[in-house]
Amino acid sequence: MSYLKSRGFRPAKNEPEEKNIAEKDAFQEQGQRLIDRLASHPYFIIGTVAAVIVTVVVAILVADKWSESRSAKARSFVDAMALWEGKGTEGTAPKDETARLKEALAKFAEAEKTLQGSFMGDTAAFYQAKIHYRLKEFDSAIKLFQRLQDSSKIPADIRFGAYEGEAYCHLDRDDPASAVAVWERYYALKNAPLYRDFALYYIGTAYEKMNDAAKAVEYFKRLKAEFPESPLVSKVADRLPEDRKPS
Repeated sequence: MSYLKSRGFRPAKNEPEEKNIAEKDAFQEQGQRLIDRLASHPYFIIGTVAAVIVTVVVAILVADKWSESRSAKARSFVDAMALWEGKGTEGTAPKDETARLKEALAKFAEAEKTLQGSFMGDTAAFYQAKIHYRLKEFDSAIKLFQRLQDSSKIPADIRFGAYEGEAYCHLDRDDPASAVAVWERYYALKNAPLYRDFALYYIGTAYEKMNDAAKAVEYFKRLKAEFPESPLVSKVADRLPEDRKPS
């Protein structure tokens, strides 16, 4: 809750405890399922960003439910999240993966338009980018990820996810050099206090994909020197000559 308060969110006041309790439980259960799924997805290294995104989004939706007008505006977002989760919207038959994602894409686009200029609007755009990525529509995904990198409506966690998403598009296109450029842009940001260690790690792994061991080691050494407490240091230990255990 302290994280949410720091973002300006406040719990609803003067609501009877028994009112809407089933609705609250449904949102909390949906949030936990999303956290569990996203945290295990290879799209994120350790799932931290995913957990923050989903926790904040679900909290906002729960708070917004107390306002009828805002609840109506959030309907497309709620339906899109259900489709993204694989459940489908109420009263509809299950769809194949591509059809489900395309329907979710349309719902998120509708939510972005309805909630334009807000945190939730840009979060809807973030999920559109992720769906384009899943569908291998990399040009569309990159365009959205790049727009979100400059957004002032989303917190640093999601902005990091936008850089990460763009980099993954390039990697999936077998273009690690472009992924390196993305992470160099992120690392150079003056207002990017989070996950700069991830940027160095990603650059190093991209150079490994380019078979440039010397450059990879250079960035792994920087990771160790600049962020000695990072959990990623243990991931690169066996790639650093001075830390490599004798066989």
